[in-house]
Amino acid sequence: MAEPRSRKQILNLSLVALVCLLAAWGIWQAQRVMRADFTAMQARYRIDGWAAGKSQWTVPAWIEARDDLLEASRIAPDNPLTFDYLAQLNALRGRRAWEAPELRKAYFSDALRFQKISLALRPENGAAWASLALGHFALEDHPAAFGALRQALRYGPYEVPVKQMAEELVLAMWAEAPADLHAWLLQRHRDGTSDEKADIDRLAKRYGVRIQEG
Repeated sequence: MAEPRSRKQILNLSLVALVCLLAAWGIWQAQRVMRADFTAMQARYRIDGWAAGKSQWTVPAWIEARDDLLEASRIAPDNPLTFDYLAQLNALRGRRAWEAPELRKAYFSDALRFQKISLALRPENGAAWASLALGHFALEDHPAAFGALRQALRYGPYEVPVKQMAEELVLAMWAEAPADLHAWLLQRHRDGTSDEKADIDRLAKRYGVRIQEG
């Protein structure tokens, strides 16, 4: 008759089973991430080019990029980067439709929805908060835009795209902007390089704002 297994043997078998389970989970996670990255790769490359002005998007290319990113989001719904790109993709189309309020608000509503998913997964992303601020501005919700800008400057105070977005949005909403954002913009103008000051002056002229440093 076989002897009953000792407690140590049972624990060893349980440990082996746990290690095998963790290894299988790790393999599944890795292939899932790889599949999602491969699915979204071309869309991300295209959007980077469109955003940088290196190429112009067409409606068929835009739809293809959207569909690829949505598929990637289904494969790996916990990847914030996919939702960042979905937000950026909709913002690109919203920008082109800026003078058509209904279309602009429709695309930026989608951009906001995706950006909020990204931020729920990675709330410390300053650039994502800056994109959220732009979305709120496009939807004419200025108080929400100011709140998002504060978060953008909290998490990305030294990131050039964050600072540039904040400068433009603060100047675009200057008459309503709260004192802390006025003070931030004036300090940027006072302490910035000559190129940074020139950029702020150019934006101020566009939005009819007179920069007066105290």
